[in-house]
Amino acid sequence: MKNLIYRFRVAIAVFICFWGIALSFMFAGQLSKIIARVFNLKLDPGFTGGTVAAVIDDEENDDAGCGNLVYPQSSKFKQGCLDLVEYTVHQPVYNAIWQTHKDYWALDMDFASEADDVRNITVYFGIKNKKENPKLAPLASSAATLFKGAENVSFNKEYPWNFVLWIAGSKGRVFDAGGNFITDVQMNITDGGRKVQVRIPLYDKNLQRLYTAEETFHYVLCGAYSDYEEGGFMAIESNASLSRGSVKNPEEYNPQIPKVYDVLGSNKYLAAAELMPVSVEMTVSENSK
Repeated sequence: MKNLIYRFRVAIAVFICFWGIALSFMFAGQLSKIIARVFNLKLDPGFTGGTVAAVIDDEENDDAGCGNLVYPQSSKFKQGCLDLVEYTVHQPVYNAIWQTHKDYWALDMDFASEADDVRNITVYFGIKNKKENPKLAPLASSAATLFKGAENVSFNKEYPWNFVLWIAGSKGRVFDAGGNFITDVQMNITDGGRKVQVRIPLYDKNLQRLYTAEETFHYVLCGAYSDYEEGGFMAIESNASLSRGSVKNPEEYNPQIPKVYDVLGSNKYLAAAELMPVSVEMTVSENSK
């Protein structure tokens, strides 16, 4: 009887592994808990996005930028769809089995309400080590945005970024601080658009420095997506329209106002247009050695 139960558990595990690419995105953290509790089996973290390094909560109902932005009038923009409420950083994964990319880094974003490809998100991130390998050339860095004037913000010069993940609607790409394209990313948008899951392939030699990073710092910016704007951030004007954001009080309109409805951390830095990052300690796990 025990042998029969064991074979049943193994068969279930094999089924899940062969459907791993879809299931790992669909269930992410829930899947490993279900497997562990029901079948008493341990699932490799690489199957579900890698070991979680940090889960960062962001204040709800703070999706008015520096305090006075209004969503475009299009019905696609449901209230709260640009309101980031949780950001999850995983440890990078090495040599994962039954995955589209065996080496990757996963980031998850949760929003307050549903969305239909209306978000334009930029995740600027930097890699920091106490001691840099002298044999490696320094990474390119920047305190400006990827596209000049796209977000109408800048970054703290003490924390310049090395790479940026740009999500335009349902497509994601990574660039370095020199503006060079690095890679497309694997994306999954679930829960009616509330959850955005990203896996960044780590085949680029410079991105692989994430494996030994002691700390990463993140600037996460969310705006309204537009095909017609460089960098994808929809313009903000004094009066509302279907294809433009606006301000609550037209007299407060400024063409240099940040085109960002929410950031990870405090929105107060948007008023100064110079953002501060959120730091994440990265612990090298057995899965990423």
